[in-house]
Amino acid sequence: MTIQCKDRRQSTKSRSIITAMALIAAPLVSIEAQAQSLGGTYTASALVKRLDGSILEAGDYGYFSTPQDASLFTAGFSAGSSASDNDGGTAYVGLSYTGQGLVPASEYITELRANAGVEYRFMLSGGSSMATVPVSMSYKGSASEGASASVSLSGIGANVSHSTAVGVADYFSGVDYFNFVPDQVYRLVLGAQTSYYNFGYLPEGSVVTQSAYADPIFTILGDAAKSYSFIGLPASAIGNASPPTSPVPEAATWAMMLAGLGMIGAQMRRRQAHVTFA
Repeated sequence: MTIQCKDRRQSTKSRSIITAMALIAAPLVSIEAQAQSLGGTYTASALVKRLDGSILEAGDYGYFSTPQDASLFTAGFSAGSSASDNDGGTAYVGLSYTGQGLVPASEYITELRANAGVEYRFMLSGGSSMATVPVSMSYKGSASEGASASVSLSGIGANVSHSTAVGVADYFSGVDYFNFVPDQVYRLVLGAQTSYYNFGYLPEGSVVTQSAYADPIFTILGDAAKSYSFIGLPASAIGNASPPTSPVPEAATWAMMLAGLGMIGAQMRRRQAHVTFA
């Protein structure tokens, strides 16, 4: 009986060790699996639609793993969009339409549109054991009348969205501060859209232009920048935080330090003056 009890204890102990090892390994497998899904996806498209229903289109509305560009150029109009890693990841759109005056109704432009989108799935990883890491996101975006731009971030401790006002020329910029949880996936989405609807006559030579863009930068703050780094963001989207530097003493401080050293030197000289030899 004693031997059987010992075997049971050993078996229980072995199961406990295996379970503990599995619990330790599980997060590592999960992190590795998440890391494989990190990175950017991009979409860019441009479309021109005429009154007769004919459509000229470039680009694709699907998302791709490489930066995308779409552009249309023909008599009287152009439309283009770009989803790239430039400047911290940028969604940019633009269009231009020059009025043709009196033209056949079938050639009227009823819709001119461009769209661009960038999505990043990323996370913080490093060798430190910090529960959360301080991070800042500086952002900016701009849109002319009729266009729009947006930046949104989602994840643990970070859920924000910024966008231009609808229907009017607008600009946004600022800095948000977060405490990111290491090895957790965050999602950044950039969008830019522009569209023009004519439905009729536009005086010859008159020009309609629209554009929009969105652009963010992430920075790891303080000493955490020495231990952690971003995975899944392009280098252009990562800012460089200056390490904390020791403050330079002011003139008054230098004077106090020198005075203190002088007093110490005077006391040492007095002590030496009182030394006697037998």
